[in-house]
Amino acid sequence: MKEKYGKFFYIIGGDSLMSIRKWHRPDLILSRYPLLVALRGEDINEINNEISVLKNQYNADIEILKYRAADISSSEIRAMLELEINVSKYLPQGVLEIIKKHNLYSGNKDIIDKLKGMVRESTF
Repeated sequence: MKEKYGKFFYIIGGDSLMSIRKWHRPDLILSRYPLLVALRGEDINEINNEISVLKNQYNADIEILKYRAADISSSEIRAMLELEINVSKYLPQGVLEIIKKHNLYSGNKDIIDKLKGMVRESTF
């Protein structure tokens, strides 16, 4: 795939970086893929210390991602998708199309529909 698509990056949040050594076989990810770390309020000194440890222990390629942060987590976006709440201001149209095409994040549709039937439409 690398030949076809180019370089891959593994993008994680600062919270995940801080626990990556507890993952099953972190060496496989850290030795094969560059990490881009998105920070959302984590202590930069703790993050930099962890990056140093991981670089030394696993010869990891880790950079802090520079971006303008949205005040929402991926977990919140997934929950909004499950509840069929519009997330177009958080995701590009192409991503939304893929989510719809592959019916992602709709595992609880039966429960959601039942709950929607129990409350007034104006609630949504």
